[in-house]
Amino acid sequence: DNIEIRNYCRQDVRLVYGIVNWNDSKLLKILLFMSRLCRMPIDNVCRASISELVRSLFHYAHRKFNYLIPNPEDYEEKNKITVLAGKMEGKMKGAFVKDVVSGIYEDVHVLDVRSLYPSVIDRYNVSYETVATCNHSECYKVPEHDFYICSKRLGIISLIIGSLKDIRVKEFKMNNITAASLLKVFMNAYFGVFADKDIRDLFVAPVGASVLAFGRSIIGGAFEKIAHIAEVIQSDTDSLFIINTTKDEILEFIKKIEVEYDINFGYEKHYALLIAYMKKNYFGIKDDGVVEVKGMVGKKRHICRLFRNSFDSIKDILRNCRTKSDVEAVKPTIKTYVKSIAKRIENKSIQMDDLVFSMIKHKIDGRGQIYEISDSEIGSRVNFVKTKGGAKLSGEADLKDVDSVKYIELFGNMLDQLLIPLGIDYKQLITNQQKMDSWT
Repeated sequence: DNIEIRNYCRQDVRLVYGIVNWNDSKLLKILLFMSRLCRMPIDNVCRASISELVRSLFHYAHRKFNYLIPNPEDYEEKNKITVLAGKMEGKMKGAFVKDVVSGIYEDVHVLDVRSLYPSVIDRYNVSYETVATCNHSECYKVPEHDFYICSKRLGIISLIIGSLKDIRVKEFKMNNITAASLLKVFMNAYFGVFADKDIRDLFVAPVGASVLAFGRSIIGGAFEKIAHIAEVIQSDTDSLFIINTTKDEILEFIKKIEVEYDINFGYEKHYALLIAYMKKNYFGIKDDGVVEVKGMVGKKRHICRLFRNSFDSIKDILRNCRTKSDVEAVKPTIKTYVKSIAKRIENKSIQMDDLVFSMIKHKIDGRGQIYEISDSEIGSRVNFVKTKGGAKLSGEADLKDVDSVKYIELFGNMLDQLLIPLGIDYKQLITNQQKMDSWT
């Protein structure tokens, strides 16, 4: 028994050491950095949610300046203030968004606001003790709302975000890209915590509403102004996708808009070709052939290997396209490839491992459905295959159990995000193939 325990402990130590020592101890450096930043013990950091990290730094800042840490009851009056509601019940009105028309676009320039929400918090002094406290003429009127943000006293949330921005600049100058990236993610998440009513001790409705309102005002204003010199095909929270212009014209526009809003804009990137399905859902090809995929199911980790590899193969076919004419030239190749994969699924000439989906267990799904699972199961991964009549765990199913009709349907659902903008009808493609097979 003692030997078994020793071997278990030795293996445990080896595994932990391997994880911590991976990639020049990158994970350990991240944990140490966040521990110092949030004033939290490292063993707590590795298990903490983003709200716990925010709360720790929030409380530390209050202790640092000898401020009283507010209780949820202290926000009650401010949370009674009317803020603009969003489309979903219980949500605030969100970002300024212009949906893209599905299709193919050439020569697309992307303009963005550098860290929009942290910049708004810093620039307009947004904090729980500064919102809806005054109406001085020199204070900031919140767009679309009837309250102001005081400019005469520095808000503690604004102070924290401003300090984090300064630290991020310093880390960039020291070429510490990992720390700078961590700070960017942390600052962007900071606003969300104060806008989430489920986090009762931090939620302040006017804080979230103010940040969103100023964000809409800035992006919406930029949208209206640049529309005089170019065409905006899509607006996505903090960025604009622009055609019918040049990089030089956009850089000149940035100089003018930065003076007006006192917020840093930037020229983010250029796509030689953009295949867009809907907002936050596109396939971009840069001038050097680098492909960026946003929001499409084909890049998600949970889908089966067959679908993921098929998407990557189509991505490789499109990689060298720079114009609509190039896309038209490779469409027959894409159609042939898609039909061949559908045929393999129909004939079940596929390895079982290539059909396995992998999902993480949650108490609540995206539609609000509550699942009865134990707390120990939350976050665990379950591997399964689609079978006739439902699904089975991957180790309990045989190839004969696989529902090939369902897999062909799911394959089409995944590819439609790419095929529809290309003008390819998946259902018609497969139906025609099946008709041809029945004749032969």
